Amino acid sequence: MTKDPNKIESLFSALPKTIKIIGKQVTRSYTVKWQREGAEDFHGSRFVFVLKTDENEEKHTNPAM
Repeated sequence: MTKDPNKIESLFSALPKTIKIIGKQVTRSYTVKWQREGAEDFHGSRFVFVLKTDENEEKHTNPAM
């Protein structure tokens, strides 16, 4: 853990905004909403995130089958 405000700011700005979960048959994309301090579900917690499902979903096909 660090208490240096400059380091905290640089780490917060480097957090991912979107992520992809790549499964065997389906790849799903999520938008990540980061909060410095929890205001909704986890009030007072630091660096809370909420995942929002993107509409585009990729389905994989297996040509070997």
